[in-house]
Amino acid sequence: IYIQQCTESFCNHDDYNWDWSLQHVSGKCLSQKLFTFSARAPRIFHIGECGVHHKKKDCSSRLILNKVRHTLSTAQRALFPHQLVVLQAPIKKTKTHKGNGGWGDKRDHALCRSFAEDTTPQSVQAAQLIPEPIEALDNWKKNETLRRRKYLREKYFLKS
Repeated sequence: IYIQQCTESFCNHDDYNWDWSLQHVSGKCLSQKLFTFSARAPRIFHIGECGVHHKKKDCSSRLILNKVRHTLSTAQRALFPHQLVVLQAPIKKTKTHKGNGGWGDKRDHALCRSFAEDTTPQSVQAAQLIPEPIEALDNWKKNETLRRRKYLREKYFLKS
């Protein structure tokens, strides 16, 4: 299976998660669906519960970290088995996923396509697609300063 033939479908799918983009390509572009291996239990944990995706009232990074440590210590013997048993699970019917957004910038699409065209380091011309880091930071600082000035002006000097 050559995923490179599905570059447009992968690079233009409006989802910031590459795994959802792969699932999209598997269902829409490839002649054969992709299959994956997955562990019965995770080896990687999300400890950033106190952020954008989760709005819990009782949010404590320390509690979350302690829970992960407890889980790992309990599962220690099973984490690194001497042999693996591979089982085939029934294939799940999946709905068409429209994407979570966050991947709509044409520069991201162009950069993604450039990786697929030729994968040699010389071929990836990322510097032409995005501004220099220092220039981008300077622009952000300048815009942030202007936004703050406008806010202060409106709040304290333009009272109705």
